[in-house]
Amino acid sequence: MKSILNTITAMLAAVLFVPAASAQTTSNPRMQVRVSLEKLSLYMRQSPNVLTQDDPRPLPKPKKWADFEIPFKVEAAPTPKSGYIDALTFKFYIAVVNPDRSRQYLKLYKEVKYVNVPVGENTYASVYLSPSSVKRITGVEGGRGKWVKYQGVVVEYNGKIVATYSSERGKMEKWWTIQSPSIVETSYYPLLNKDETPFSVFWYDRYPEIMRPNSQQAASSSVPAPFGTPVAPPAGGE
Repeated sequence: MKSILNTITAMLAAVLFVPAASAQTTSNPRMQVRVSLEKLSLYMRQSPNVLTQDDPRPLPKPKKWADFEIPFKVEAAPTPKSGYIDALTFKFYIAVVNPDRSRQYLKLYKEVKYVNVPVGENTYASVYLSPSSVKRITGVEGGRGKWVKYQGVVVEYNGKIVATYSSERGKMEKWWTIQSPSIVETSYYPLLNKDETPFSVFWYDRYPEIMRPNSQQAASSSVPAPFGTPVAPPAGGE
């Protein structure tokens, strides 16, 4: 009897301790993925105002967001039958001028994981800076002037780097890896993914789907829920 229990226990342990990556991967593990990146561009976009019939308050004057967008295309061999790969992780690095200290730049960082990414299609990835961050950096509405210094994007597939973009060349090409007092990382000017902005429903088919945490992850994570995500009521209905 004891040997049977030991066998069952061992089988359960083997099932429970299957690596998460292998349990979640649906694509061919031997598939080779390549990503081609174009130039990261900056667009200044006004906040969208939505008219309502029962709100007597006047609409505020729209302010401008910074929209950083990069076109990309995925190639895979062998080509998956579905025409999609599981996921790609984009890591955005943006260096902007420090409004409080001359000759110093602030390094902003954002990681965005896309799922169900199409193969062979022109697709786009993006991050945003809010109007308040833009105005604090530049001192004016709309972000006039040369306030963006460096830009970089790193793309990963299954934890491996498959593409890199940099606005710089030579020794500064991978500027985001350089330890320097002139480039300081900060979280006070947060880069946001599209789902964390009022633009989440606009040009929806231009971008891949952004992975969202499931309910269990959201409950235990300190990361804010995406823009517009309903808040679950506390246990017990209080």
